[in-house]
Amino acid sequence: MTGTNEGVGYGDLNNDGLLDVITWSSTEVSLRRARGDGTFDSPTVLDSGTGLWGVTVADLDNDGNLFSAPQQQNQNNLL
Repeated sequence: MTGTNEGVGYGDLNNDGLLDVITWSSTEVSLRRARGDGTFDSPTVLDSGTGLWGVTVADLDNDGNLFSAPQQQNQNNLL
């Protein structure tokens, strides 16, 4: 992972009943899918750019599915 301001979030983002891990820095958001054996897949970069500040993991449209929504510093919109 590159950049600074690293953070981590959890959520079942692929609806397989396992908690996946979202990591982020100031330049990259990545997903590590749980394998079910205590390990995770290699990271998949979901978004990259500058000024990334964090990620919200939530059911944004109330359909029971979680989404990851990157937040960009000094912006009022979702990426």
